[in-house]
Amino acid sequence: MTINVERVTKESELTVLETRIVGQRLRVEKLRDSLRLLTDPTKPVEDLNRDDIFSLALEFSAAHQELEKTLAHIGTIKVFLGR
Repeated sequence: MTINVERVTKESELTVLETRIVGQRLRVEKLRDSLRLLTDPTKPVEDLNRDDIFSLALEFSAAHQELEKTLAHIGTIKVFLGR
């Protein structure tokens, strides 16, 4: 009986995380694309806004790290569920 409760709990958690991952991926993609715009290769490097690039790069890094953590958690749950 306990195993079934744990399995249902993990299945529910997996569903929540798989839904969350969609938003996290979209956020990381948006930040990546914004960084591309800020680092326009057609502009002279001295015209690039270093502060904006740095700030966005930090935000990208943090969002990417959260995405990796969520993916790892999903992987752990899938192993538990035998998938």
